[in-house]
Amino acid sequence: MASARSSLTLTPAQRVVVAQRYGDAARADSKAQGYRLSGDEANTVDVQLYNLNDVAVTGTLHAEADNGWRTANTQPQVTIPAMSSVTVPVKVSAGPGTVMGIRGELRVSADFGGQKTSPSVAEITGSSVAGTAGHVLSADGKHAVRVVYTNITDKPTRLAAVKVRFGKEKVTAPTRGAMVWPGRSLPVDVPIPGTAKDGTDYRVQFVTSGDAAHQLAGTVGVPAADVIAEAGPRRRSTGHHRPRASERTPGCRPT
Repeated sequence: MASARSSLTLTPAQRVVVAQRYGDAARADSKAQGYRLSGDEANTVDVQLYNLNDVAVTGTLHAEADNGWRTANTQPQVTIPAMSSVTVPVKVSAGPGTVMGIRGELRVSADFGGQKTSPSVAEITGSSVAGTAGHVLSADGKHAVRVVYTNITDKPTRLAAVKVRFGKEKVTAPTRGAMVWPGRSLPVDVPIPGTAKDGTDYRVQFVTSGDAAHQLAGTVGVPAADVIAEAGPRRRSTGHHRPRASERTPGCRPT
């Protein structure tokens, strides 16, 4: 009597294994945070396809991601020699809806003769030089999220406001339309509402003259001692304080 294992027949597509390959920088701490991709430029993910058939196969490669990531494949049709492998580069870029710091999935599969391979699924997360955020303690002992916007374009950008959502509560920190020059940064301290507890997730959105697509996420946590010391001298941005000349961040000119 033949066993179920011996009677199993695999399709040609099921004999093709798809795998994603990432560089050292992307793999750092990937088990905890996913593969880290840049939100400021296109990322290249090498996709390897292993053909375990004794004949060559030709098919179509598919790649898709969530959390607003965009994928582009310049080589959608692929031919793999028998008992061999090929590598196909796939471009992954942040879109207007991509939130930095949020884990998403990149799914890659291929279609051979109308049959799909098993998908290769990887968790990815983005980081951007354009925006960073961290929990700090101000000089008067108030908790805040310090958001730093960096203009990575070659033109001045007007930062209209910084919006932060702590759980269900929204806080807007006006910036008085500060002009941020190319390569320069503007730090803004956004007060953490009393309803936000340790471990509360937050999302940040920069409202700029060009678009409002710069988004990132984080978690409220107890700041380290060195962060508290560094945060001490800085004022909070309440929308009512106009910085004196000695307090203004270089490259940022309030209107």
